[in-house]
Amino acid sequence: MKFATIFATAGITLCTIASGPAFAGTDPFAAPAPVSKSGPVFASTIKTRFGLVQTSDYGSSTPPNRLFLNGKESTPSAVGNNHLLAISAFENGDHDDVVLKSVGGSGCPTLYSVATVDSSGAHPTAFFGSCADASHISLSADAHKIVLKMPVFKNGRNLKTSTTFEVGDGKIFRDGKPVNAACPGNVCAG
Repeated sequence: MKFATIFATAGITLCTIASGPAFAGTDPFAAPAPVSKSGPVFASTIKTRFGLVQTSDYGSSTPPNRLFLNGKESTPSAVGNNHLLAISAFENGDHDDVVLKSVGGSGCPTLYSVATVDSSGAHPTAFFGSCADASHISLSADAHKIVLKMPVFKNGRNLKTSTTFEVGDGKIFRDGKPVNAACPGNVCAG
């Protein structure tokens, strides 16, 4: 290995840079090159009775912002916007329900989905919401539904009202009225 001395004045070396095969053509002051990751990188992990529910993140061997149960992608695929997070899990009879949060841009920062998790896999609903963070998430034990309450925004302004979503048996209701829970093309996009 060779060393190049730069800015040597009056016998004082101000900077020494290594050169040679390992350093040829590199900027010694540049940030290190990113490390290649060979395995999955997860944004979130939640334990259920049926195994680990995980969401993938960037820098992974798996596509980003996807939902997995024990390493197997959900059916249909759940695809978050900028990030997909598994934020809470509830035991609900013979299955578990996992609440997913898709973090988006400034137009609609937050949407939700609920994945039914059982021995056959993770099965998400379509994404729904008012584009605001839920102020309350719970399991209605008597109705076997996940309940999400959130503020209502219009043109970026809080209307000082709230809306309630109930999700159960693969169906979504907003303030008691049915909302489409199907995912076109077998992809639930947030």
